[in-house]
Amino acid sequence: MKPGWIVPSLTNQRQAQAADPSLSAWVSANAGSGKTHVLVNRVLRLLLDDVAPGRMLCITYTKAAAANMANRIFKALSAWTTLSDEALAQELARLTGRAPMAAERAKARRLFAQALETPGGLRIETIHAFCTRVLQAAPFEANVPPRFEVADDLAQAEMLRAARRELLALVAAEPNGPEARALDLLAKLAAQDSFETMFQEALRQRALFSDENGRARNPEAVTAGIAAFLGIAPDLSADAIRMRFRADLAALPGLNVLIEALQAGSATRQTCAANLRTLLAGQDDGDPIGFCRRGFITEAGTINANIRGKGKSEFEGALLVTLEALAACLLGAAEQLNAVAIRDRSAALALLVTRMLASYQRQKSLRSLLDYDDLIARTRSLLERVEAAWVLYKLDAGIDHILLDEAQDTGEAQWAILRKLAEEFTSGGDLRAKPRTIFVVGDEKQSIYGFQGAAPAAFGEERRALGQRIRAAERDFEAISLNTSFRSAPDIMQAVDAVFAVPEHARGLVFDGAARPEIHDTVRRNAPGTVDIWPIAANDTGEPPDAWTTPVDAPERRGGTVKLAERIARTLQRWHSDRRDD
Repeated sequence: MKPGWIVPSLTNQRQAQAADPSLSAWVSANAGSGKTHVLVNRVLRLLLDDVAPGRMLCITYTKAAAANMANRIFKALSAWTTLSDEALAQELARLTGRAPMAAERAKARRLFAQALETPGGLRIETIHAFCTRVLQAAPFEANVPPRFEVADDLAQAEMLRAARRELLALVAAEPNGPEARALDLLAKLAAQDSFETMFQEALRQRALFSDENGRARNPEAVTAGIAAFLGIAPDLSADAIRMRFRADLAALPGLNVLIEALQAGSATRQTCAANLRTLLAGQDDGDPIGFCRRGFITEAGTINANIRGKGKSEFEGALLVTLEALAACLLGAAEQLNAVAIRDRSAALALLVTRMLASYQRQKSLRSLLDYDDLIARTRSLLERVEAAWVLYKLDAGIDHILLDEAQDTGEAQWAILRKLAEEFTSGGDLRAKPRTIFVVGDEKQSIYGFQGAAPAAFGEERRALGQRIRAAERDFEAISLNTSFRSAPDIMQAVDAVFAVPEHARGLVFDGAARPEIHDTVRRNAPGTVDIWPIAANDTGEPPDAWTTPVDAPERRGGTVKLAERIARTLQRWHSDRRDD
């Protein structure tokens, strides 16, 4: 502990409780609050509690985090082998909260060798590494190549580029085919850079276009799902909506009376009356909804105040009823047209993406490769079809304790795997003297991998569900919050609390009924700190310059990201210069 640090007694109590190997725990830990310290301490206490290294599974989010955790554990274990009896006793007392017996000290000295000699060592790995081991142990049951390899990012990018070339070759060979029409539709809607971005985002979320086995879904099924979500028929056309709108408009009670009233009013009303007459005569521009909406409905979706009228000129009674019925008819048709446009664009994207994914899947099969999504999907499918205990038996590594780090970054498919692994922990039929436990640690404020399915709300829901299952099995479960920072100054923590003191801001982080997140504390009570709030760096506005007529040395339009990066660079340079001058 560094001089000047003041650690609240409640923080020590919570950390000790979280590391207790006799209970399952869910720890919500803010950044810098010592969550890795607690995780390492829990592993050490499990080892001291006679848990074999191979009976623990510790899942982290990155290889770097796994290596860091393993290094810290082995550093502690190796230190125990050389400490004096007195120093070792102090270390173990600090860790367990009680004075160790001589036999416990001797056991602690042997743990380093035991961990090294255990086949496979300590199981500290990413979820993808764990899934790789599972699938390699049961390739037949999982329906994967027996000697598959994992495709790294470079291999995936290479195969996706090949799939794209294959798609473009198909479009060139069949210019009137469905793929060519889909590409033409999307190309008309997006510039080259945004078109590329759209495709890259779709491919990054390719799980949405794949089935549970990672195969490309039928594009017609994707389109049907999109249509169902939008509340329209898969084959509803824009022309059908326009024809129905014309028929509904012609049958609208009191419409002719409304047109006469509009004609007798202001210039704006007269224009609206003329538009309605043109529409009824079938002489519009082919888009009756867009034609009628111009000048009648505002961007907010309300009737133009100059048409509705104000004060004495405001329509009322039957005229107002007809006017509002016209607006409702118009907005309903416009909403359906918008839904059809979304469906058609999404269907075009789905067709192209699924064609690329089918090619991508073929390439993986030919090369006996699985990508990271495959590892998760195939393991989930395997565990849902086969008893998890049998799969773990195939691994020759039954699991008694699961530890999950960075839980806020865990997606639904990954949660499904962990739930299946832990089913026996919460079945209520486990008669072991020492309970099997689950330990989860994370921080919902740091959930940034939404594109992989992670969500702050899922963090709270999984905590609630896990607690219910464990308590129903008559096992101990604690939800623990670590809100004391060992990293940040008081000014930083107070700024964070001030931001989330606003109910609208807190709503994105609180999912258990609390009004706001727990207030932060820090052990660095006297540390100086500062919080700078910079203005938003907006994109340059205006039309893009004409490359043919703009001078070569004319200033370029810059995006907000570039402006922010430049400001950060200037600030760092200034700090560096100021420090050097001192």
